[in-house]
Amino acid sequence: MNQAKELFEHPMHPYTQGLIASLPHLGMKAMNGFSPSFTDQPSGCVFHPRCPYATEQCRVEEPKTVPYKEGSVSCHRYY
Repeated sequence: MNQAKELFEHPMHPYTQGLIASLPHLGMKAMNGFSPSFTDQPSGCVFHPRCPYATEQCRVEEPKTVPYKEGSVSCHRYY
């Protein structure tokens, strides 16, 4: 399977899942919350304030980028 098809059929990161769910042909489901300011980023994973799966680890520790299939993912859920 090519990378683009894999991404759209099996998005790994919760932010990618939210972006895909917001596409018009998929119902335009908006993600909760607001994007942080570039000058005031949260600690840990920058997506944790909006992530439905966020844990304490997400709040304090920036996730590493790890290989996954033909690409990579930066999320504590996939270590």
